[in-house]
Amino acid sequence: MFTDRIRIYKDIVSTSGDYILYWMQQSQRANYNHALEYAIQQTNAQNQPLLVLFVFDTNFPEANQRHFTFMIEGLLEVEQELKQKNIRLLFEQGDMVSKVVEYSEKAAVVIGDFGYLRVQREWRDIIAKRINKPFICLESDIVVPVEVASDKQEYMARTIRPKIMKRLDDYLIPFLPEIYQGEYLSSYTSITPQDVLKLVDASVKAVASLPGGYSSALEKVEDFLHYKLTNYHLHSKDLVNTNYSELSPYLHFGQISPLEIAHKIEESGAFQDSKSAFIEQLIVRKELAINFCYYNPNYDNYDYINPNWAKTSLEFHLMDNRDYVYSLDELEQAQTHDPAWNAAQLQMVNTGYMHNYLRMYWGKKIIEWSLTPQEAHANMLYLNNKYELDGRDPNAFVGVAWCFGNHDTAWKERDIFGKVRYMNYNGLKRKFDIEKYEEEYL
Repeated sequence: MFTDRIRIYKDIVSTSGDYILYWMQQSQRANYNHALEYAIQQTNAQNQPLLVLFVFDTNFPEANQRHFTFMIEGLLEVEQELKQKNIRLLFEQGDMVSKVVEYSEKAAVVIGDFGYLRVQREWRDIIAKRINKPFICLESDIVVPVEVASDKQEYMARTIRPKIMKRLDDYLIPFLPEIYQGEYLSSYTSITPQDVLKLVDASVKAVASLPGGYSSALEKVEDFLHYKLTNYHLHSKDLVNTNYSELSPYLHFGQISPLEIAHKIEESGAFQDSKSAFIEQLIVRKELAINFCYYNPNYDNYDYINPNWAKTSLEFHLMDNRDYVYSLDELEQAQTHDPAWNAAQLQMVNTGYMHNYLRMYWGKKIIEWSLTPQEAHANMLYLNNKYELDGRDPNAFVGVAWCFGNHDTAWKERDIFGKVRYMNYNGLKRKFDIEKYEEEYL
């Protein structure tokens, strides 16, 4: 279960300590969590108690009250689930590295989960340098570990898909939890997570209609299995019938495991075409995004996100006439001439979510209405990361990069876009009842 998921950051002889420390960061759940399960096995084998530490870093890039509220709702549930297992979850607030180093001083071993964004990897690298304890992390938010799937940045989905599918059965194996046998560490003082909300950017409010947490994620899974999966391969792009899972925010915060979802999908009685279509999104596309961010440290820098043909083509058309040019403020306020785009922007601002097909259209129009692709890229990242509950995520960074030709091929050349794929309003009208969508969100 663990072999290919383990990353050894510091391999030294285990020292004595008061507990084994699991630093929970990316995998914010008590179920299907390989890092937690490995920590439980180690504590049982070494006859030591387990302390789970979660640190709220209020300086996390671009995070605001919407993100923190969703995260805290999930963590409060994790706290109760771990308590039922007799495991203490301790909340702290402050500098991530400093707090983990502080609690490592009394730990025999430090175990962590793994994240793929630059800040997450920097945290782990710095912690490894500053502590003098064994430090091990496990990939638990991906089905096929990133380096197992591929040893390089993949060109597009068709190049990584066969590599993932070749190894998929090796990792779609049962998850067998072990019962924790240690004591509950009640003597440590924990902060109140709700107090953290007072310290974060409050300009973007929480979304009451989409609560965070494992139980809410499971409800989404069950709803999807019973009412949406059967015809998913036919209607996954339907804007009106909402034939989508709405699981991306829960996956982003690690509140549910993609492996658990995959198991439930495979065990369902849905058509194989529907299962395959959803597995494509859940595993292949998600892991393609992780592959890009893992092997490209500049995944959020316009100069490094798109292939040369796309960049050259966009630059060649830099001086083309633009019928409309909108400022960031006008975009943020949904003040464009395009009702579908305005509806998509308002859906994101008000609900923290935007349908995936509309995200593509939304991004393409920002390119069309910006003076330069660099400006368009910056504005897209700003809006997406500020309002989307699943923003600041490999899928989000790659979704934006796709609008500029990443993971895509050259198309018919046209003004502004050059050979980068183009989308227009008439295309939406041909595919969907776009007017009904506009009525719902405008």
